[in-house]
Amino acid sequence: VNDTTAPRSAPSLSENALIFLTDQVQEQVQRALPIRLVKVLPSAGISPAGDPEPFVRLAREQGLEYLLLAIFSSQESEVPTYLPVNAPVEQGGPRPQVPGFTANNYALAELALLNAKTGETVLKANGQAWASLDRLYVPMSNAYPVIHRALQIAPIFPREKDAKDVLRSIAARDALEQAVQDLNRGRKKVVSATAFSACPACPAS
Repeated sequence: VNDTTAPRSAPSLSENALIFLTDQVQEQVQRALPIRLVKVLPSAGISPAGDPEPFVRLAREQGLEYLLLAIFSSQESEVPTYLPVNAPVEQGGPRPQVPGFTANNYALAELALLNAKTGETVLKANGQAWASLDRLYVPMSNAYPVIHRALQIAPIFPREKDAKDVLRSIAARDALEQAVQDLNRGRKKVVSATAFSACPACPAS
């Protein structure tokens, strides 16, 4: 689900971006957690208004016992700047001299594992990440557009027409990675607490 209801929300993700993130959810969750995702449900017409009931109802209609809900949202800022023609200053490039802009996307990924029978939220987690896009107002160098990510050295060079969409997709993917790690930590705590409480020899908590 792409949540764009906040007043300062970034524009909606494209269909290609949503397909990409759907694949990323399946890949990252199944690699990190003992969860097998068997079906992707359509979210059209359901608004992420803080009430899980519409999603729980959708899972019940599909005959599913559990539903993993993934919600992506982001805010974006854009500021004019001057950029070097061929390479950033920190990489030995000349002083900035060409007008362009930097767009920063701050992404949030929220995950929740819902029990469709009871409506209970079994686990929930979230992750945050950012990515920035440097772009010239007049395309005149193959060094742009370029995307930089938090804690990542290697830049990404998207196509001019897809630059903003790739920016949002990359930030969302990195936020998802953090959310999956957070969900896994939460799962381990639940498993540990359950094992402790079920142990006859363990002292009462």
